Amino acid sequence: MPCESNALPPSQSNPISALVMEVMDSSPPEKDKKKVKKLAFKAYLDDKKAKNELVFLDGSFSTELEKENVDFENHIGWTAYANFEFLDKVQAVYESYINIGCDIITTNTYHHAYETLAPIYGCNATNSAFRAAINTAHIARFAHKNEDNVRILLSIGSYAITQRDGSEYTGAYAATVDPQHVRRYYLNQLVFARPLDYDGVIFETIPTKIDVEMIINAIREQSAIHDVIVSFSLNKLNLRDGTPLQDAVRMLLNVSQIIGVGVNCTNPADGVDQIKSIVDCGWIDAGKHIFIYPNSGEAWVDGQYQGQKCALHNYVKDWHTAGALAVGGCCRVGVPELTKIRNAIYKINGVTEPPVRFRPSPSTIHPEGWFDPWEDSDDNEQEDFDKHEESIVQVMEIEKEVLLLSQLPSPNKVDDTTNLESELEDGELPDMIN
Repeated sequence: MPCESNALPPSQSNPISALVMEVMDSSPPEKDKKKVKKLAFKAYLDDKKAKNELVFLDGSFSTELEKENVDFENHIGWTAYANFEFLDKVQAVYESYINIGCDIITTNTYHHAYETLAPIYGCNATNSAFRAAINTAHIARFAHKNEDNVRILLSIGSYAITQRDGSEYTGAYAATVDPQHVRRYYLNQLVFARPLDYDGVIFETIPTKIDVEMIINAIREQSAIHDVIVSFSLNKLNLRDGTPLQDAVRMLLNVSQIIGVGVNCTNPADGVDQIKSIVDCGWIDAGKHIFIYPNSGEAWVDGQYQGQKCALHNYVKDWHTAGALAVGGCCRVGVPELTKIRNAIYKINGVTEPPVRFRPSPSTIHPEGWFDPWEDSDDNEQEDFDKHEESIVQVMEIEKEVLLLSQLPSPNKVDDTTNLESELEDGELPDMIN
């Protein structure tokens, strides 16, 4: 469906909370930006690799969001539903991982797909909630001591999330989908992301060769996107559509914007072989990095998890030895499991105690439950935080571009080499998509 170009304000037409509207109009704190930018993300990873240290990733967002009593199970946007209605709960999940010492947190945008959410909420509200999810990650980081040690990765789910049928684990759509439709999905997600502040982008649970090809296509078109990681959904040493893992890795090897590959939601017992397979492609020799964050060890069968959780922390040393740089968890891996993984990482890194991170005093908590960075700050910090007019103008331009992209002719009529914007003349919109 096309975007609603003249949608009413969310308070009148869409169930988007007032908190979203407040947070989405805030840029990340300048204080936060200055600290985090001490090292660009690639340089940060390179430094960790040079020291032979592991990087500590976060875990399942849904597992921790469930603990916050958010009922998202039957919503088309799944956990992205919380970006519209429960930003305080989203922040609580971010903080739960920051509190246990995660070096990297990923944004709650994996399921926040323009294609599925804009027909429900409208384009503007969908874009606003996307921005709010990212700004809330900055607010969570800003609220803690030593926040400069925490990096934020923008999460983009595979095209499979638009299918709502578990295709992340089957790649079933690969045989019938129009590749240009997949391309447009990734372009829309990157258009959302372009003006926002984060340390890198991670495409997650990628199950097919078509996804890999269209991700490459999209990030080359959006050349401002940088520090990209592509993480695969695997069955042993193959993507879910049967593409050999090494073939997929070699496709990414010479893409300058891509700095890492990952394996997520995989069986932890397969991790060592998967990492070695990536290493054998010359990935590390090319100066790039490997992420691994498996599931709990349970198997997803006929719409439910079966089997028992395994002791993920017992695999950490072997993953590191095989060549992994960053380790965390995926489905059904929450704070308890991550804490054990953290302890294994710290043993390898020679860390004797977790970093000191704490929640600020209750006086700095917004009445609706989120940290207010304006309180207890000096005038300079207040002035820095308020200087975001330029970013708001950028956002308006991006929203216009999202609208134009949404109303292009059917994807199978778009030439892959054509700049999408060039097809629109004199600001006129083409026919709506059915």
